[in-house]
Amino acid sequence: MKKISQLAIMIGTCLFINSIANAQNMNPPQAPTPTKTTVEQAKNMPDESFVIMEGTITSNLGDEVYVFTDSTGSINIEIDDEEWNGINPNTDEIIMIQGEIDKDGNIVEIDVEEVMMPQ
Repeated sequence: MKKISQLAIMIGTCLFINSIANAQNMNPPQAPTPTKTTVEQAKNMPDESFVIMEGTITSNLGDEVYVFTDSTGSINIEIDDEEWNGINPNTDEIIMIQGEIDKDGNIVEIDVEEVMMPQ
């Protein structure tokens, strides 16, 4: 009986050590890397979808609304003053924006949460 108890303890210890070793070798799940969205894609996405876009601001429509353009088209974007992060781009300077699709009927625009320079 004593040998069976010792064997059970040894097996339990080995299983415990093995489970710790396996846990240390596991990589934690990683969030998918967000991909860039084009203007054309953004116009067909559902309301409140998150987007990252790269392009230029081609005009200022006033009231924090701008026209954003990439190779697939143009879309209106709204950028609150505090979201510029000190960036003041020229019309030919490429920027990146992160934001959310805002659909109101047939009108689609991007509510920008962050402006940054591409890396």
